Amino acid sequence: MSKVTGRPKKKIDWKQFDELCEIQCTAQEIARVLDMSVRTLQRAVKQEFGETFVMHYKKRSAGGLTSLRRIQFSMAHENVAMAIWLGKQYLGQKDIVDTKVEHIRPIQLIKVDSMINDKENDGGQG
Repeated sequence: MSKVTGRPKKKIDWKQFDELCEIQCTAQEIARVLDMSVRTLQRAVKQEFGETFVMHYKKRSAGGLTSLRRIQFSMAHENVAMAIWLGKQYLGQKDIVDTKVEHIRPIQLIKVDSMINDKENDGGQG
């Protein structure tokens, strides 16, 4: 009879894993919730799904981004700020600050002119 060594294999709730990916949790956060190291999580994903954690995470997290976008667009019907924000993000809209100057008046340097004239009249003493 062969003797089993090492820790028993950690059971992973893959449904919970998917839910954590959907709400954009980081690998560290997912590992913490599942009570394991990030490295153990990465190995488990590779063994269970045959792909790297990063590749699998991208697939599972995409659904959460889609849900978030759907909620934002729904909110835009009621929330003007959300509509403006979405316009800036997706339609290239931006706030335009009008910096046009209506009247340009010359700067009067009367005081400086008078100081120069006074100095010339004093013979440069001062």
